[in-house]
Amino acid sequence: MRLLELTCSDDRFHDIIFNRGFNLVIGTKISKNKHKSINGIGKSMTLRLIQFMLGAKFNLRGEKKKFLENYGTFTLIFEHNNTKYCVEKKFSDNFFKLNGIKYSATKYNEKLTEIFALSSSPCSFRQIFNCFARRYDENTDYYKALKQQGQSLSDYKQKLTNLFLLGFDTNFIQEYYKLQQEIKELKNIKKAIAKQQDNQSSQKNNIDEEILVLEEKISRTEIYAGYNELKERADKLTLELNQIRNNLSKIQAQINLKKRNLKDAQLKIDIDEIKQLYQEAQLFFDNNIFQTLHDVQYFHKTLVENRKNRIHEDLKSLEKDLHKFAKQGEEIGKERDYILQNLKKSGALEERDSLMNEINNLKMEKQKIMRYALLSSEIADKENAKRERTEAIKEQSLFYLYNTLQSHIEQLELNFISLIDFFYNSKKASLEILPTKKAQCLFDIQINIEQEGSQGKEGVKTFCYDILLYKQNPALLNFMAHDGYIFSGMDSRQQARILQVALELVRKHGLQYLLNMDFTTLDGIKSTNILSAEEIKLIEQNIVLNLNDEDPKSWLFGENF
Repeated sequence: MRLLELTCSDDRFHDIIFNRGFNLVIGTKISKNKHKSINGIGKSMTLRLIQFMLGAKFNLRGEKKKFLENYGTFTLIFEHNNTKYCVEKKFSDNFFKLNGIKYSATKYNEKLTEIFALSSSPCSFRQIFNCFARRYDENTDYYKALKQQGQSLSDYKQKLTNLFLLGFDTNFIQEYYKLQQEIKELKNIKKAIAKQQDNQSSQKNNIDEEILVLEEKISRTEIYAGYNELKERADKLTLELNQIRNNLSKIQAQINLKKRNLKDAQLKIDIDEIKQLYQEAQLFFDNNIFQTLHDVQYFHKTLVENRKNRIHEDLKSLEKDLHKFAKQGEEIGKERDYILQNLKKSGALEERDSLMNEINNLKMEKQKIMRYALLSSEIADKENAKRERTEAIKEQSLFYLYNTLQSHIEQLELNFISLIDFFYNSKKASLEILPTKKAQCLFDIQINIEQEGSQGKEGVKTFCYDILLYKQNPALLNFMAHDGYIFSGMDSRQQARILQVALELVRKHGLQYLLNMDFTTLDGIKSTNILSAEEIKLIEQNIVLNLNDEDPKSWLFGENF
């Protein structure tokens, strides 16, 4: 990744054309007024704007919000894998434009993750970029070494990003975290079910008592001696009656069809009409031909009569069957009606059915309540299975940490120590990866410098850790940036060494590096005599933006707001 330029459609804005390697934004005090300061003229804002153009949130309030929302459209052009990308953004818009295409903030960040081929990694572009271009925010600890996302040290995604950049296999770390989240969700469901069960336990007891009372009533109900046999007989007769009705319907349909066939069997052959037809055609027939036609007419009449006779015979048979089934149906219907009347007279049918309906309804209510107990048991089984899996992953992670990855961790620590040694020869340093004591992530990262505690040492530690991550992933972005805040409380000699390290990476690895500072810091760095004249010249030649306190028109946004 290489930044090319940051510009704005508003003429007041001071555009930045980035160098391929080292880039310095500097704030210079030229006013003799002691009360004027170079704070707030836009040094840190350059990096914040780059972050904003690459999808970061930019919290604004009051007059600053109003000012920037009425400002022009910002444009950031960058290059990655020999392809240029143009980002356009206005503070008042809720979308980004990338190469002319509109994206929501979420979709834009997803697109950046895709562009930088991070889709298969556990981290988004924003999480990676934050590690190589720390923002400055007075309300968050972005400049604590392991807090690049501005979150607490125990934050899962922040820790996962660091472990990924340190070269860890994060698959089982992600699985472990997912299991922990699922267990947490199951525990919440269990609590809700337990609460529901507490509310319904007394209700279940009442239902059991009501069922016992109703069952006792049924046992005391006077039922006609042959009730069950009669009910079975009535049910059987009902089935037979339905079958007879079906047969009657089929026979009636056949009778209707036969009657239609009988009506259609009336076709005649009129010889006079045939003779008239041929006479009109001026054809003459001898007597033999007429005789033949009479024979045909007689044959057809005989055929039709035979067919009509067969239909009449079929109709008689069908009507006989119809009468037979109708009589059977009448007899069965009378018997069934008689049985049902006897059952009703006994009083058992309605009373028993009513009691049974009440019992069935109560049992359904009880089943609903019992479902919670079954569901609770199923959830407990699922939770136990997931806990077993988390324990197995813990064991695997310990083997991975103390065996598979041990040499890699030792090399990481050596690399970190060598960076610290460049700044503090007498200071001891360490980088350790330890099993976590908290549930969200399997590992903790601990980096230390002997006798640390001052803000200056914290800045050196942070810088060295950032360089370590870069050296582990030189091709990932090949871009780094630091805000001048990293120099706070730091000795000028250590500031000079930071610049030396940055210039070396620019020269040897083609790193694009962006830094901002004030003129007094640069003067102090020069006075240490640590940087060579060539290095100082290189730094001064690569100042891409020089802001001063004299006139707000020379500030980044061309105005004091």
